[in-house]
Amino acid sequence: MKTISLTLGMSLITVNLPAQRTNIWEKTYINTLVGKIAVFHKPSLSDQIPVIFLHGVYFDHNLWDGQIAAINDRKVFAIDVPMHGKSKTNIKKDWDLDDCAKMLLEIIDSLKLEKVIAIGHSWGSMTILRAAN
Repeated sequence: MKTISLTLGMSLITVNLPAQRTNIWEKTYINTLVGKIAVFHKPSLSDQIPVIFLHGVYFDHNLWDGQIAAINDRKVFAIDVPMHGKSKTNIKKDWDLDDCAKMLLEIIDSLKLEKVIAIGHSWGSMTILRAAN
């Protein structure tokens, strides 16, 4: 088990991370205006609002393994943003944050999700904010 410590404001938080990544994903690719995007899905029969995770620059969907392993009451999705993880094929050369926001909306539409709880890190959070706007 790997342990990391985070400082948030004035609080120190220690988090235990699993030593191995779990194989909880079903992978699919969705064609978007940015290109072919890898979307990972943890299935559930629940009708609760699904959660979708977006990582930041230099990461991939595995950033969220610990959080996703703990969610068992709803469907969970994680996206490898363009040029990261498994989203490196057929990506257009010039894309930006606005394109990523449109990409996220295309993915949500393609998955036929009416509502989502979106969680992001860095670039992922900026993508979510633009898409919500």
